[in-house]
Amino acid sequence: MYDKYPKRIKMEENKNFWYNKDLFDEVPQHFIRAFLHKDYNIGMHAHEFWEINLITRGSGKQYIEKNSLSITQGDLFVLPPNVYHGYLSEGTLDAYHILINHKFLEQYEKELTAMPGFQSLFNTEPYFRQLSDESFFLHLNNTEMQIAKEELEHIELAETNALYVYQNVLTLKFLCDLSLKMNLYSQKTVHAITSQNDAVFFTLMEHIQAHLNEKITVDALANHLNMSNATFYRRFKKVFGMAPMEFILTCRISKAKNMLKKGEYSRTDIAMACGFFDLSHMNKCLAKHHNYLSSF
Repeated sequence: MYDKYPKRIKMEENKNFWYNKDLFDEVPQHFIRAFLHKDYNIGMHAHEFWEINLITRGSGKQYIEKNSLSITQGDLFVLPPNVYHGYLSEGTLDAYHILINHKFLEQYEKELTAMPGFQSLFNTEPYFRQLSDESFFLHLNNTEMQIAKEELEHIELAETNALYVYQNVLTLKFLCDLSLKMNLYSQKTVHAITSQNDAVFFTLMEHIQAHLNEKITVDALANHLNMSNATFYRRFKKVFGMAPMEFILTCRISKAKNMLKKGEYSRTDIAMACGFFDLSHMNKCLAKHHNYLSSF
């Protein structure tokens, strides 16, 4: 794998996977790690936790799965769990990291998912980054970057002093601000894109996630992007690697599994919230998905 990558960052996947227990103390509410990493060069690796990177100095390359993109000072982006990635500097590359345990996102799910731009920042942009040669990074100007660095330093200091609840509140505020910035940035980006570019699908994932509890049709999605059904279907499959309804079902299954883990809702309520026909339909889809994964 990774034959197109420089030898300096090639690594065996199964030797470079980090777990939550490797970085988070076994104490209540310790969900966040924040620190500045100077001269950042690291081979291909993945981890269980979420990661936010702010490039504070220099430039280089980010390698994500089979893709690579240039990164420079002011770029800010999210890396989801279980995605292999690496970095190679071009002289100097400093990055401020926030590592986020999944328990943090579960605890503050309602607050975060209510923020415009959160889905774009945490789900849509990282997904497109693995597929596209175009950059959709949230980019901070010098003033915004200095403010962000100060906030990150406060988040780091709270951890140093074991003020974990305070650190979580600071991080929540930071992520809400980033989500709002991403919302404005993605709107400007989409308006600047021509209709011939597959990047018009950038906003579609957030639209789908927001309407999973409703009936979603190819006609409606095609109309949303002002495309004919045939053009939409062909380009959707090119971008996402699967048919539209297959992708929507995958999103519904993922949401249902997350809701089931929490144990806060009845299976019937979950089926309705995720847009399944009924409980029986959800159970069949979940069972089929489980059997499919077990076959590997």
